Amino acid sequence: MTDSAKFMDELARHGPRQETFAGGLPQAFTYCRQLASRHYENFAVLSWLLPRELREPFAALYAYCRWADDLADETGNFGKSKELLDWWRQETIRCHAGEKAGHPILVALQTVISRHQLPLRPFLDLLTAFQQDQNRKRYDSFNQLQSYCRGSADPVGRLVLGLFGYHAGSAEYAEREELSDHICTGLQLANFCQDVGSDYHQRGRIYLPRDSWKMCDVTEADFSATISSYNLRELVDFETSRAKAFLYGGWPLVGLLPRPYARVIDAIVRGGLAICEAIARQKYDVLVRRPRLSRWTKGAILCQAWLNAGRWNQDSAYEALDRELLASLDTMSLELQAINSAAEREEWKKSAQRKIDVEWDR
Repeated sequence: MTDSAKFMDELARHGPRQETFAGGLPQAFTYCRQLASRHYENFAVLSWLLPRELREPFAALYAYCRWADDLADETGNFGKSKELLDWWRQETIRCHAGEKAGHPILVALQTVISRHQLPLRPFLDLLTAFQQDQNRKRYDSFNQLQSYCRGSADPVGRLVLGLFGYHAGSAEYAEREELSDHICTGLQLANFCQDVGSDYHQRGRIYLPRDSWKMCDVTEADFSATISSYNLRELVDFETSRAKAFLYGGWPLVGLLPRPYARVIDAIVRGGLAICEAIARQKYDVLVRRPRLSRWTKGAILCQAWLNAGRWNQDSAYEALDRELLASLDTMSLELQAINSAAEREEWKKSAQRKIDVEWDR
C-alpha cells in the first residue's frame, strides 16, 4: 500500500465528520508514537536522546506536523487539500482553546499544549505554509523562499523550544529563537535539495529559487530529466552550500541548552549536514536517486551528539561565522551571475569553496 493510500485510510477513520476518538490519553499518545515511527525513520533515534518526560510530547508534536503535511500532499486533489487544511485549522484552534478534541493527535496535543504552555501562532503558521503549497509551485527569489521557510520550518523549532521551557517574552528566548530559526531553515533547504526529484515529478513543485536558476543557466527542462545536467548539479551544489551555512549558523544553540536538550539539537544539525554530504557524494545528481543516510552514518551522528553536545560552551564565534558565511554566499551569487562559460564557473566554484573553508577553519 502506498503512503497516499495509507493516509487516505487513516483519513477515513479520523477525518472530518467521523466519530470522535473513543480512546483515552494513553491510546492517543500511542497513536502519535506509532505514526511518528512509521513516517519518520529517525524518530526512534531522537526519542532515545530525549529525556523520558519529553518523548511523548515530542511524538505528539511530530504527529501533528506529519498529519498536516499529509493533508496538504497526499490527497491528490488541491481543492480537497485546502478544505481539509481549513478543517484542521479550526480543529487546532478549538484544541488550543481547551474544547473537547475529536482526533487522537489533538487529544494528545491538548495535554502537551497545556503542560508546556505552547502558543497557538506557530501551529497556525505551519498550516498557512501548507496552504500556500496548494497555490504556489515556484519561487522567484531566495527571499520568497526564506519567507516560506519562516512558516513551514521555523515554527517547529519554536515549539520545540517551548517543550524545553523557553517561551517568547523571556530574556533567554530571543537569542535561542534566532539560532533555532537558522537550524530549521537550513534543514528545510537541505531537504529541498534532497527532494528535488520527488517534489517535481510527484507534486509539480520546485523549491530552488529562480534567481539561482539564472546563475547556473538552469531551465525547467533540467528538472524534468531523469539524470541531473551539469547546470542543475551546479545549482544544487550552490543551494546545498546555502543550507550548510544556515545549519552552521544555528549550531551554537547547542551551547545554550542543558545537555539533555543539547544532544537532540546537535543530532538534528549533524543530520542536516550529513544530508548535504550525501548529496555531494552523488556529485549533486538528485534526480537519479534520492540521497539517503546509511545506518552507519546515523549511528555515528547519534554517538557524536551524545558525546560532544557539551563541548560548545556558548562559543560566540559561531555567530560571527554565521553572518560572514551568509554574506559570502550573497556575494558569490552576484559574482556567479556575471560568469558565462562552463570553465569560468568551475573555477569560480573552487574559489568559492576555498572562501567558505577559510571562514570555517578560522
